[in-house]
Amino acid sequence: DGVQPGSYAVTAHYEAPGRHLGQEGGIVSQPNDAYYVCNQCWAGTVESSPVQLTVEAPTGVDAAAYQAFKGNPLAHPVDLLKRFPTSTYAGYALRERIPALAREALADLNDPDGTLYRWGNLGGGEATIHLHIIEAQKDMEGFAAAAQAFLRAHPDFIYAAEIRRGYAMCLGLTGHLPEAMSEIQTLSTGTGKEADEAKAFLGEKTPTKPAKEGGYQP
Repeated sequence: DGVQPGSYAVTAHYEAPGRHLGQEGGIVSQPNDAYYVCNQCWAGTVESSPVQLTVEAPTGVDAAAYQAFKGNPLAHPVDLLKRFPTSTYAGYALRERIPALAREALADLNDPDGTLYRWGNLGGGEATIHLHIIEAQKDMEGFAAAAQAFLRAHPDFIYAAEIRRGYAMCLGLTGHLPEAMSEIQTLSTGTGKEADEAKAFLGEKTPTKPAKEGGYQP
């Protein structure tokens, strides 16, 4: 967008439309004496306090990614993760692209039957369900490969714990349970929500039903 390296004071502005509390999209479906207000309710400008931002020029692999995608690498996340998985841009792409199936609870690492049931809700019979699982498996394997490369290069990335959690799920759901448990162990040594979840998982659940080698098999 043409922003050059430097320090900036950024203020967010929002034009709040006037809205009757009882009109469509309002808080209540039917106005009454307790909720009736004029159409100018909430109308006006909402402005944030200034936020200081520092913009730095990309260097190394970040510069290569920035140039390759003409200043907008996050507009091409699939190609970005294939070509520049160790760029810091890739971290933001990975955070947004954790495969849907891998977003399930950590307990699902040992619950292939439950996972199959969820896929069954898509309809189409057993053959179609298996096709969905195969596609999901490819998606998770691709994510895992990119996440592994990224986390090795940037273990202290601001969203590393979220990415590592998704990485662990993908490993477990594609038949690599020992590796998944190793990543969960790494998570448990940190702080924050993901670390607390990993500690609880390690303390309360002992794997008893490892996934088949290669993950879910048709």
